[in-house]
Amino acid sequence: MSPVRPSTDESRRTTSAKRARSSESDASRCVSINGVAVVQSGTATCISTLSTGAEPNVARATGDDSVAEAAVGSGNTATANGPGSIAVAGVGNNNTATANGKDSRSGAGPGDNNSSTANGRGSLAETGNGTGNTVTANGHCMIVVSGSYVTRTCHPSHGTEPPS
Repeated sequence: MSPVRPSTDESRRTTSAKRARSSESDASRCVSINGVAVVQSGTATCISTLSTGAEPNVARATGDDSVAEAAVGSGNTATANGPGSIAVAGVGNNNTATANGKDSRSGAGPGDNNSSTANGRGSLAETGNGTGNTVTANGHCMIVVSGSYVTRTCHPSHGTEPPS
């Protein structure tokens, strides 16, 4: 009895599925917790330092040449999603920086309990030099805030000006 061979279409689907799984496993990504690289693949870079308190410093990056750094303090979290994205949280406690999108940038700190989120290609959100600040850049815009307990959002249509 001769072996049964899959049809050409079935063979192509199987090969495509294998390639997809292979590229997923080769993706650029990393995770660093309290100065220890937990995951490292491709060109993503994750940097963290040992926490000075009970909460860990955690850096996560996904995408070619993405960078995440969570350092100098306790409970700092940096997440970079997308090629060339950069997120830095640190020089304080409980700072969170999230960069979502190609070439997006997000920074939180120095200070405590600051949060910055950059959503979209080329977006920039930075906050620090204070406590409890929250900034969000939605789309291709830039926002930088310092002080304490300041909340701001920008959109490409009106930059850093609040909506009327």
